[in-house]
Amino acid sequence: MHTLIRWPLEHVLACLRDASPSVRVRTARALRERCSDGRSLDYGLSEALVDIALVDPDAVVRTEAVHALHEACRRHGYQVPSLVKELARDECDEVRLVVAAILGEHEDRGHVTILEDLLRDEVASVRAEAAASLRRHEDTAGPAVPELIRLMREDQTPDVRRAAAEALMGHSGAERDLCVAARADTEESVRVECLRSLEPAVAAEVGEAINAAITSLADECSAVRCMAAVTLGYAPHAGAQRALARLLREEPEWSVRAAAAESLGMSREPWALRIIEELAVLDRHPLVRGRAAEALGRYAGERSGAVLCDRLQTDPDPRVRASCALALAYRASPASLKTLDRAVRREPANASFMGALCRASANAAWPEALAVLVEVLLSPDADPVARADAATALLPNDTLMRLRHGAFPRRMQPQAVAHVLDEAVTGDDRLISIVVRNLRGLRDPVHVPVLAELLNSANADLRAAAATALRELAPAARAAIPALSNKLRDRDRAVRRAVRKALERLTQDRTGDNAGRARSEPDSQHRNTRE
Repeated sequence: MHTLIRWPLEHVLACLRDASPSVRVRTARALRERCSDGRSLDYGLSEALVDIALVDPDAVVRTEAVHALHEACRRHGYQVPSLVKELARDECDEVRLVVAAILGEHEDRGHVTILEDLLRDEVASVRAEAAASLRRHEDTAGPAVPELIRLMREDQTPDVRRAAAEALMGHSGAERDLCVAARADTEESVRVECLRSLEPAVAAEVGEAINAAITSLADECSAVRCMAAVTLGYAPHAGAQRALARLLREEPEWSVRAAAAESLGMSREPWALRIIEELAVLDRHPLVRGRAAEALGRYAGERSGAVLCDRLQTDPDPRVRASCALALAYRASPASLKTLDRAVRREPANASFMGALCRASANAAWPEALAVLVEVLLSPDADPVARADAATALLPNDTLMRLRHGAFPRRMQPQAVAHVLDEAVTGDDRLISIVVRNLRGLRDPVHVPVLAELLNSANADLRAAAATALRELAPAARAAIPALSNKLRDRDRAVRRAVRKALERLTQDRTGDNAGRARSEPDSQHRNTRE
């Protein structure tokens, strides 16, 4: 049946209206698979699917038709036709379920009314899907808030209550009910979702929401306590920070202590950071120490550098040392770079250390950092992941800008960057794909010299990617026209095609500018004549 989707439109429409239900099912299923594979539907097919879903007597056919419509809406932006709304009253449960999902793909005030009706459906899965779709209608779901609150408070199915709580996030009229459900609901997953939905209210310093989160720190379920600690991280409130500090000292569950350490770090208060240094970095569980180290790297600034350097060298757990390396990479200071460099030389096989060193070097502003990247990239013994990190780090705007303006030693001008990348990717297909992807994403004119040099690369993929990037940089890449012209007879067909497209774009821009100037000159002469 896969060959059916290559048939002319009238043949496919005939199969959708065939007398045999099995033919209609297989046809609709083939169209659904076509959409799932990334191919779009003709307008006539979409309309035919809606008609089949509305009038076909076989429930299986109607179900496959609405599934195909859902894929078309989800993957290809197909606009929900008005007739789909009629399907919300279909007698088949699965049809109504898929219709609820379809109505969530596009934000429309008219869909909210239909979804509100589906919240009262007799089938729990349909009610849950309607609530999930209303979550995606966040800006227009106001009329459905009372019904969502009723579901969260009264529905007998935990999945429905959880979906309703999620849909109520950000609605100011639902905060009180969310607080009550966070404390009193019998299902722990619902209490977790209520706390997550209270994050905007906690960030806005709504006292009732903050108190509900603090109360949930004593919940019997560790997942609820963990979510309460995460939610309190958004509260710029001294009471919330004191509760987190107390939790960090007294909580028996390591996952809750880890969440408390990160949330306490978000406050950036000096006393809170000192508690993280004293307690969390020395915690008995390695994952708590790791999360605490990352929190210090993100939020503590220079003052915690000594603690991180010490833990990088002395912690017995490799996961904690990797977290300390990542925390030092956030900082990108000379001391951090030197500490990471020593760690890499001490444990050359540790890919986490090498990756952190590459990230720190990419954020750094001194020549030695770029030298580290080049050394890693050209080292045949380096970990493949680290070499990929180094190749990626050489390509951001700020790094190449420093190279362009001579911040790196003179021997490392743009021509040298191109040479380094060319040498590094030889024989490494994974690294080639990473460099090509980064080249195609360059959008700053400062990259033009390096891209022009990469047109001479020994690797055809790099040459084609450089030509494509130069095309996207038009008209700023006109300086590369001579280098592109030299590649019109390249031995690789893909390179020649990319070069031709780049030259067409660049010459069109030049022609357009000349025509604009030519049009402006007669106007100025005419004004001078009149004067």
